[in-house]
Amino acid sequence: MKNLFVIHTQYSLVLSLGIIKNRFSNNNNDLILFEDFKLTEDITTTLQDNFNSVLFRPGQIYLKNKSLDLAAEQYKTQQTNIEIDRRLG
Repeated sequence: MKNLFVIHTQYSLVLSLGIIKNRFSNNNNDLILFEDFKLTEDITTTLQDNFNSVLFRPGQIYLKNKSLDLAAEQYKTQQTNIEIDRRLG
């Protein structure tokens, strides 16, 4: 049987490795991994050793983080430029 694992999270990656080591150990297991988290060379090697084929694709998390960082910086700038016209107390 052929199995295709499409992974976005570290949890799903660990789960898929457990599944192919046990239940699907005699099957043809392929992996598509969206790199939404940092991969070390050891992890990459382990994946290539355990799956029949591995395809690494760029993830979206890095783009989202850049957008969030920019929005946070703009918000900070707006907050520091607020004029206070009265004080309470």
